[in-house]
Amino acid sequence: MRHNVLVLAASFVALVACGGSNPEAKDASNSDAWKDFTGKYSTPAEPRGSTSAAKESPKSAKAKAEQKEQTEETAPATPSKKTSKATIKGESLSSIGELALADASKGSLKTKVVSTRVLSGREYESVRIQLKGASVTIIRPVAAGEAGNGAVDAPKSRASALSKSEAGYYDEDADVAIIVDSGKKNASERSLAALVSR
Repeated sequence: MRHNVLVLAASFVALVACGGSNPEAKDASNSDAWKDFTGKYSTPAEPRGSTSAAKESPKSAKAKAEQKEQTEETAPATPSKKTSKATIKGESLSSIGELALADASKGSLKTKVVSTRVLSGREYESVRIQLKGASVTIIRPVAAGEAGNGAVDAPKSRASALSKSEAGYYDEDADVAIIVDSGKKNASERSLAALVSR
């Protein structure tokens, strides 16, 4: 029996040392830490399994990615040049289309159109109108998003390397050249003057 009293006394001492005998003291220490809490500056917790990245739906993420791609595609790869002041039937050499160029060439050179061809390179495009007994070629910077793999000489180098039967005009500010070949130099110069207004 003496042994049981000693065990009981030891247990009591252990309980007092751990604070087990005074449960109010334990609750008071916990409640004091939170007694002034109002939650004013706290944010609510996110539901389980969600992350901030998951808040954006897959459709809106896809739409943002496509918008970014379109923005990059529409941005010019190289700084844009000025528009040529030289015109054909009121339209700039920098922007005239192949059909309008074919129609104007046919009227100015008084001959039939045989074929039209547009060749796009990495930096420049060539718009060529083949007429019966003559040809008209415009070389200019390629439009954004229209670059191709064709081999097109730079307008300046092509205009400086004219053959004996060709006449040409190079607009340095717009980086555009037009070359006319009517078989003889004099005929080509007359055709160029009749076609292009500077």
